[in-house]
Amino acid sequence: MNSVPAFDWEHFQGRYELHAHSTASDGRLSPGDLVKAAAAAELKLLALTDHDTIGGIAEAREAAQAHEMTLLPGVELSTSWNQHSTHLLGYFPPEWKLNAPAALDFAQWLEHTRDLRRQRNRLIGEKMRAQGIPINVEELAEERRKHGGQLLGRPHLAHWLVSHGHAISISDAFARFLTPGTPTYVRLEGVPTGDAIARIHQAGGLASLAHPSRLQFEWRSNLPELAAAGLDGLEVFYPQHDARLVQELGELARLHHLLPTGGSDFHGRAEDKLGAIPLAPELLRAWPKHWRSSPEPMGSGRAKLKH
Repeated sequence: MNSVPAFDWEHFQGRYELHAHSTASDGRLSPGDLVKAAAAAELKLLALTDHDTIGGIAEAREAAQAHEMTLLPGVELSTSWNQHSTHLLGYFPPEWKLNAPAALDFAQWLEHTRDLRRQRNRLIGEKMRAQGIPINVEELAEERRKHGGQLLGRPHLAHWLVSHGHAISISDAFARFLTPGTPTYVRLEGVPTGDAIARIHQAGGLASLAHPSRLQFEWRSNLPELAAAGLDGLEVFYPQHDARLVQELGELARLHHLLPTGGSDFHGRAEDKLGAIPLAPELLRAWPKHWRSSPEPMGSGRAKLKH
C-alpha cells in the first residue's frame, strides 16, 4: 500500500517511537503486531528500522493506517568504518513510495548487505560444527523465511543454542559463542559506512549514527570524518545513555551540525518499552526540510558513493 496521507509535522504533539525492530529482522513481533503494540501504547508515529531490510514496511504501513497511526519507513544498516562495526539508522518520509525507482534500487542494494550476513552465518556455522555443535544455519535461515523473516542474526543463533542445550540462556549463548574473543565469533564485514550513507541519501532518506555508546572504538575522534562523509544525525537519546552522555552527545551533534535522533531500540523483549525515549517536538519538526533537500546531507560534508 503506497498511498499515504500527508503527515502534519508542524503541529504533531503525539507520542512516538523512532527505533524499533520486527520479525523481518531480529524483533519478536511481526510488523503488524508491532504496530498494534504501538497503538496500545498510544503512539501516533512509529519508525520501523529493521536490520538490513525494508521488507516489513508494507505490512506495518497497512496496519498503521488501520490504527490511524503514521508509519515512518526506516532501516538499520550494518556498516564498517575503518574496519569497525558501525550501525546507521536510515529514515525516509512517511509518504516514501516502496514501488518508486529509488526505493526499488535501495531494496536491491540491501540484498547485498544481507549477503554479507549470510557469509558471516556460514562461517559461524562452520566454527560451531568444528566445536561439535551440529548447527545448520541454512536450515535456520529457510525456516525464518517461511515465517516472513528476511534476516538470520546472532539472536536467532543464540535461541537455537539455548533450545538445543548448548547454552542455558541467551546471554550465556552470546558470552560463550557469539561475542568477540569467543572461538566461534565472526566479525560482520559490513558495507563501508560512507557507501551506506550515500545509498540512504540516494533513496531519499537521512542517515543517523545508531547507539554510539555501543560502538567498540573511539568514535568521537572519527565523528568529523563521518560528518564529512555526509552523516545527517546522531542517536543522542537511547536507553543506555545517562544524562551526562546525552548532554555530551547533544553538544557533539550541535558542533557537527547533526540532527539529534533517539529511540528505544525496541525488539519486543520484556524490558523493552515502546515510546520510552521521546524527542523534544522541535527536534522532530526539523526533519521534513532536510528530506526535501535530499540528497544534500545535514552534516558538514557531502556523501560520495564509491564505485
